[in-house]
Amino acid sequence: MYTALSGEGEDFVLGYTESFYEKFMKQWETALNSYLQYLRAKRAKA
Repeated sequence: MYTALSGEGEDFVLGYTESFYEKFMKQWETALNSYLQYLRAKRAKA
């Protein structure tokens, strides 16, 4: 359950669909994996 604190927040909450969540989580997964690969490469050089 989400509670908006402004009109802009209300628009965000209303747009928070299952499809939006899936896309958001995929982007987050991609970003985290990229960062982890960067850390592994950095350690390998050390």
